[in-house]
Amino acid sequence: MQITRPDTETLLFKMFRATYSFWLSQPDPTRWQVADNRTDATPDDSIYQSLVTKLGHQYFHALMDRLEKLRSAGSGKPGSVFNEYLNLPDFFQILDSYLVVADELEKAEAYRGHHLVKLDFLIYMMSVPGLRDIHVRAMREINYALKLVFQEEKKEDLDGFIRKLFVFLKKNASQDQFRAANIDPSLLHI
Repeated sequence: MQITRPDTETLLFKMFRATYSFWLSQPDPTRWQVADNRTDATPDDSIYQSLVTKLGHQYFHALMDRLEKLRSAGSGKPGSVFNEYLNLPDFFQILDSYLVVADELEKAEAYRGHHLVKLDFLIYMMSVPGLRDIHVRAMREINYALKLVFQEEKKEDLDGFIRKLFVFLKKNASQDQFRAANIDPSLLHI
């Protein structure tokens, strides 16, 4: 049986609707409070918000609205909106965007030299069930960032972060999913 364009567009609509519904069921990173333990400066929330805007629920609601408009527009002429669907972010692009945002947080001028911001974001990522596919990569990033934090951050900035780190470790200690990537114990000898 050959799939016609209208059938393909219906499939694309359902696939993207399921994808965006899934991300709407996950915690909204625009509500995460990263770097709330910095003592030297108040974090600029607008910079954080601009970096995570395309991971937030408001963005996915807008994409759902766009899907509905595409479905309506495509009902007239077969194949008329096919390319529009292909320009929408898919599941794996969204998933990878979390790691991209973590890197952008580290590079942002407002957070330069404050590795706790990236670490906070990565630790929040580890608590999101829908990000399970990138948890091992995030753990590797956490290891690297921990090394930098313990080398470069001020001791007074570390107190709240260390508490958060141990809560994270306690919560995830019994999970088998982190066998491939663990926190390097040599980093904790401070």
